[in-house]
Amino acid sequence: NYRQAFDGFDPAKVALYDKANGVRQLLDRLHVPYQSLTNFDTLESSPVLILGTNSFDAALKSAAPKIRTWLEKGGKLQSFAIKAGENKVEVE
Repeated sequence: NYRQAFDGFDPAKVALYDKANGVRQLLDRLHVPYQSLTNFDTLESSPVLILGTNSFDAALKSAAPKIRTWLEKGGKLQSFAIKAGENKVEVE
């Protein structure tokens, strides 16, 4: 039951960054609430970030330091498959 996985916070605050829209379609079919992100300015208000399949892009790469800080503060990240050969995000 997905609701148990979200115990302790509002599932409507789950953030989704999904450039290919595949995960978005799945969540919609399952009636799982989420907030769709086009950038990472509001990430701090979300306890969970879902990165959709093949969503690596310049916005994600530039947000890497913000995402790392958010993770260090307790944020949870779920990433779906990224094509082989995609650039890795490195944060110093």
